[in-house]
Amino acid sequence: LIKSSKPNNESDYELIQEFHARLWFDSQQFKEASEIYEELLSGRHIKAPDFDPDIDGEFIFMKGQGRYLPRYIVCMSFLNKFEIGKKAINKLKELSFEETGTAPIQQVLVQTMMYEQMALQAQSSADLNRFKEMNDLVDKGLDEAIQLDPRNPIPYLRRARASFKRYITTRSLSDLESAQKFLDKVEEVSDQMTDPVRDLKAQIHIEAGEQQRAVSLYINALELNPSRGGLR
Repeated sequence: LIKSSKPNNESDYELIQEFHARLWFDSQQFKEASEIYEELLSGRHIKAPDFDPDIDGEFIFMKGQGRYLPRYIVCMSFLNKFEIGKKAINKLKELSFEETGTAPIQQVLVQTMMYEQMALQAQSSADLNRFKEMNDLVDKGLDEAIQLDPRNPIPYLRRARASFKRYITTRSLSDLESAQKFLDKVEEVSDQMTDPVRDLKAQIHIEAGEQQRAVSLYINALELNPSRGGLR
């Protein structure tokens, strides 16, 4: 339906492409989404005599297209195109909120997501020095996000997840304790037990040898909502 649409002008075309990209993005088809965002960011669809984009290698940016940067950076992170992603992050930092619609905490979280993916890549290649370097940047970024919005549970959850992933590699008890500490903060600032929180909490219990406590989390969730058969 989207592909068969016939836009009347550049504005209509951009709206259709933006919606198309969002569909790919939300379904985690990051390659397809990134290709559309690259077109929108570069302004290639804009027919104007003063067309003069900034070009830095594979990253092309046209003034006025800043709102596409955050999702494009996420795409680059999951596609392991980190150098392009870094250039996009630098551009995002240059622009104002009015140009991007991205609050400071969102900028930090987007940048930190790239470091998280770089840490995963280092972990998979057994590059422990790189893994530690990227994890340190993750911790630093998420700590900054927590300072920007201490009542937001997302940075605490991501901090807990990062500590737990580090524990899986290092088997350091301090990393497991760090994961539990930040997960406790999630529950302190949030009034509900979401699936990601429950799953991570259960994994921490299992690693601590507390299997029954892990099972109890899912039993309690099923008692509250018996229709959630997937929790079994």
